[in-house]
Amino acid sequence: MGLPISSSRFLEILDESLYGLIVEPPIDKFRGSYNDGLRPAVCPFYCSRNGYQDELIWAAAWLHKATKATYYWNYVTRNIHSVDSVFAEFGWDAKHAGINILLSKFVLDSSLFRTNADKFVCSVLPESPTKSVTYSPSMYVCYIIK
Repeated sequence: MGLPISSSRFLEILDESLYGLIVEPPIDKFRGSYNDGLRPAVCPFYCSRNGYQDELIWAAAWLHKATKATYYWNYVTRNIHSVDSVFAEFGWDAKHAGINILLSKFVLDSSLFRTNADKFVCSVLPESPTKSVTYSPSMYVCYIIK
């Protein structure tokens, strides 16, 4: 009996047109933020303030990396300009820095992604002259200096 195939490997070996039929529809079908329906329970503690478009692009970029399916890359390139070019934010509500770092690996000749990725990395390095965060004694990022 063979070893079970991982889901990412399974998706890699599927014919791309068949894969599109399986996965394509949900990525952009149900638009909205989770706090639209849960606002009293989640706000102000986990209230999304940046919207959800960055999460869709973040997810599509990772799906493209995992599957090499052009559908996801096309989604990223069609929608990347709908998010702010904020470079120094990465967390549960903002994926901008992560998007720039991940996309700079795909498109090495793109100065926009690489520049923003470099800015983010320099903004969090402890010895960087452009550092925009402070650290606790145990080296956890404490907050962003505004």
